Amino acid sequence: STQSTGPTLIMNKAITRVQGMRNKSSSTSSLFTESTISAPDIDEVLKCLSTVIFCNLKNNANGSNKNLPDIFSELKHPLDNKTNFHVIPEKSQILYFLNTIFKSNLSAECGVMCMAYVDRLLETTHTTLDPTNWRRIVLGALILASKVWEDQAVWNADFLNLFPRLTVNDLNDLERHYLNALNFNVILSGSEY
Repeated sequence: STQSTGPTLIMNKAITRVQGMRNKSSSTSSLFTESTISAPDIDEVLKCLSTVIFCNLKNNANGSNKNLPDIFSELKHPLDNKTNFHVIPEKSQILYFLNTIFKSNLSAECGVMCMAYVDRLLETTHTTLDPTNWRRIVLGALILASKVWEDQAVWNADFLNLFPRLTVNDLNDLERHYLNALNFNVILSGSEY
């Protein structure tokens, strides 16, 4: 008989058990991910990031944005001609937006840093995400994250292909206002990350 024994049998059982596992789910706000802090999976990070942005948009639909400079508003500085600012985007639309930006070779760590910068901006300006500002806030955070994290950061001009209505001056202003709103505090501690 060709029966497996020892390590081979244990390995086969482990493989069968892993293949038979279903995706984890939870009725709480926990997000399950296969990635780790030292080796984040970009797809998992983007899914988590889109979920957090979506929840922020849903939970803060009637928030105040009086303290937020106009540079963050797509009513004044639109990224495209197609966006409906009267409805909260679906998670899939948010994920599509993030995937579009991450095609410019941003790392998963930039996604984590982006969310920290978004949180920091909302806290320092006492504002909320809404359909008119979330994309510019996220884009600004990703520009900063790229420049802080990456050895070869993405240039502001690299985003012009993704958003033809943008100009380099517009992105420079966005970055400058973001840095001012954060009081130039772009360092993340290990606990914040």
